[in-house]
Amino acid sequence: MPVQGKNGRACPPAVENRHKFWDKTLHPLFRNSRVRAVFAGHYHAYGPTREFDGIRYFITGGGGAELRPEYKKSGGEHHFVRVKVSGDSFDIRVVTDRGELTDPEADVMGSLQFAARNVSRIGIKRGSRDLKDGVNFSVSIDNPYQATLMGQASWVLDASAFSVEPKGVSLQIPPGGSQQHSFTLKALQDAATLPSLPRLEFNVAAGGHHHRFHREVRLIEEIRTPYRRPAPVLDGLLADWEGIPSVKLGQDPKLAAEIRTCYDRTTLYLAVTVPAVTAVEEEELGFKDDLQNGIAHRLSNADFGPDFLRLGFSGTTQEVWNRTAGRKKEGLVAGVKYVCRAQGGQTSYEIAVPLRLVKGVRTGVEGRLILDLSFPVPDSGVDSLEPLDPAANTFAYRVRYGSDSLIPVHFVELTLERKKP
Repeated sequence: MPVQGKNGRACPPAVENRHKFWDKTLHPLFRNSRVRAVFAGHYHAYGPTREFDGIRYFITGGGGAELRPEYKKSGGEHHFVRVKVSGDSFDIRVVTDRGELTDPEADVMGSLQFAARNVSRIGIKRGSRDLKDGVNFSVSIDNPYQATLMGQASWVLDASAFSVEPKGVSLQIPPGGSQQHSFTLKALQDAATLPSLPRLEFNVAAGGHHHRFHREVRLIEEIRTPYRRPAPVLDGLLADWEGIPSVKLGQDPKLAAEIRTCYDRTTLYLAVTVPAVTAVEEEELGFKDDLQNGIAHRLSNADFGPDFLRLGFSGTTQEVWNRTAGRKKEGLVAGVKYVCRAQGGQTSYEIAVPLRLVKGVRTGVEGRLILDLSFPVPDSGVDSLEPLDPAANTFAYRVRYGSDSLIPVHFVELTLERKKP
């Protein structure tokens, strides 16, 4: 089935992207020339640092331009890099206003990717407004390294508005092991609201790896996912989704999105409508995908795991890219089909995901999944100002950056309903 582009016509064949140019041209050139390190910017952050074939790739994009919101929020700062070469070795120091940091200490972006792979998330359903009785939840941490992971996790909060017990925990996780910690969150004021919730900050290390990151409480929408036979036709029109429950995402009508879901014996179907953006805006912001959709398991009533699958979709190609955190290289996902169509300032995606890719989901017994949706949105005007550090848990601010760290704007819990006789 051909994939339709934003003009309603069939999408052209995919052109060679920047990753292929690096993989086929630049990296072999560096390898054959015995290059030891590559330094690059244009990422508005430091890191993540990666190594391929013995070549270390450093991202040093904090020389003075606007910092990426998630990087700044996690402790990243403007910086420059000092490199000391001694014989066949070299030493890196990242120089900030606070002093000099080693590469692992400064690599906040790598730490965020570590968290995305190995630390569960806190999720409270959006209707859970009364927190005075307390909310219990747990956070699990996996250690992927061959050395013991040690450190602390402590809460940052307004003590007049909230209490969390325990206030912090020590971590000591053996190689390949896992640890789980339970907490109780209570509101101390009648006017306390979910957007002002505390956050859990981690500072951990294992061998030469050092990670600083945090976990915030996420607000989750709910949607019932019925068994549907016959299945929707992937045509971008959404006419055969009539009667299937939908959820509106976002408060601003110009930036709002909508989702519907259903499934049959073999496939999970998603209908997602998001604001349309122009090719010029995408090029300026550096987006690779028009829509990213992460899929995670619900672990309990108040926490959910990392994305075990994250899919990237574009209105101009037929390909579905694997954006799952921790992948060694970008690759295509076989079996997923989709059609997109733009109309009236919005783009509608109809997506079919084989259930074999949705690990461990229990169909027919009200299985649960968490989706997180990320997408760029159009500029609201040349005179509008975008906050550099959006308020925590608002989930309505614009997403500006692509690649590994599209910020999940909306979280939705799917409950797969039993198949009716």
